[in-house]
Amino acid sequence: DGWRALIDLMLSLDDTFWGDRGDGSEEPIPFLTGDLVPTAEEVDQLVAYLGRHFGPGTSQRMLLNDEQVALDEEALGKAMWIEYTAPDVSPDGGPDGRFQEQFFDLDGNVWLTEGVGNTGGLVRLDPRTATWTRFPYMADRFGHGVVTDPMESETVLWIAGRGYDVARLDAQTGEYTWYGDTSTTRRWGGHTPAFDSNGVLWYTGIQEDLLGRWDRESGQLKRWKIPTRGGRPYGIVVDHQDHVWFGNLHTCTVTSFNQTTEEFTEYVAPSAPCALRRPGLDSNGNIWYGAFSAGTLGKIDPTTGDIVEYQIGRFAEPYEAYVDPDDRVWVSDGGRNMLSRFDPETEQFTHYPAPLPASDRPKMHITGDGAVWYPNRGAASRGTAPAKSGVLYPDKHRMTTFGAYFAVQDGRAVGSGSPPPAARQHRSDAG
Repeated sequence: DGWRALIDLMLSLDDTFWGDRGDGSEEPIPFLTGDLVPTAEEVDQLVAYLGRHFGPGTSQRMLLNDEQVALDEEALGKAMWIEYTAPDVSPDGGPDGRFQEQFFDLDGNVWLTEGVGNTGGLVRLDPRTATWTRFPYMADRFGHGVVTDPMESETVLWIAGRGYDVARLDAQTGEYTWYGDTSTTRRWGGHTPAFDSNGVLWYTGIQEDLLGRWDRESGQLKRWKIPTRGGRPYGIVVDHQDHVWFGNLHTCTVTSFNQTTEEFTEYVAPSAPCALRRPGLDSNGNIWYGAFSAGTLGKIDPTTGDIVEYQIGRFAEPYEAYVDPDDRVWVSDGGRNMLSRFDPETEQFTHYPAPLPASDRPKMHITGDGAVWYPNRGAASRGTAPAKSGVLYPDKHRMTTFGAYFAVQDGRAVGSGSPPPAARQHRSDAG
């Protein structure tokens, strides 16, 4: 009965987690749609199988992860990991805190969204001194994605999350300004934000299946419904033509949006059905993505529409695909607790096992020197470690500073998710 109820839930109702979609529709969006919906006979077969092997009185059964990951000892010999433990940054302190996303400011600091339930704040880490500073949200707000405003001379952060669409933090005053419907904490107004080259802020709306925009001149929000209902738009990146790209968690697709024509184009991953989260951008305009539940890395050529995929590993769970300044693609692999680098020229992966178990890195950013920064979310979520921010230096000999700076070449920021050209140059460690 328990397994049948769970299957029925997957086939009929998705709103128990994401809440009201805000479109007035009472029809629920199931997790599985179209050809993925099993027949009544198949459901009976599933229930019988699950009850027999995973029902009351059965012994514990786990999938044996016996995959051998080939490691490049020469590459690992050049690498160095550093993780910074946050001292009581959450309201409950210690292991209860967890970091979701992070971004760099122009002073080399790392900013992280932190939350426990409906509480939390933006947290600033100065990695040169391991100094932490917390900027609390309102008690009924939750921050998810964060990005630095590239048009401001002083540090201004934008977040997206639950209980609003987007919010602005002035780091000098500690004051937040909230945009969008703030009437209920159940509403996920924004998920992941990104700026285009004109300083316009774009964000995905996972709960309401929308793409949103905050306009700098008017200060107003505008929203577009995505083409496929139930797609659950997730990570976002803006390409060199200011086209907006985002991954769709439930439909295994990547969608582009043309600002000029206001038209969407969907690209279905060959790994479908799968869960797909965060796309990245290389210097040639190609879009990269990880098929989280399929263990594959994919590349979309926007000029031809061609898609090619590469197998990472049977147990790999690529959360994000992020391109470094050398046009190599990094994936955060929570399934095997490692960061992996893919060289498109050789089509080979280099794997970097993480220093701590039970880790999960939902959002990367890469500096101009190739340092891979991430929030260590998983260990804190499981209560096995305090909240941490970490960095992998693939080649410690390239280090020039402990500060975290994006690279800028020929007036354009390098790396998916980097600030747009207006962010011209970072400040030096000397100020």
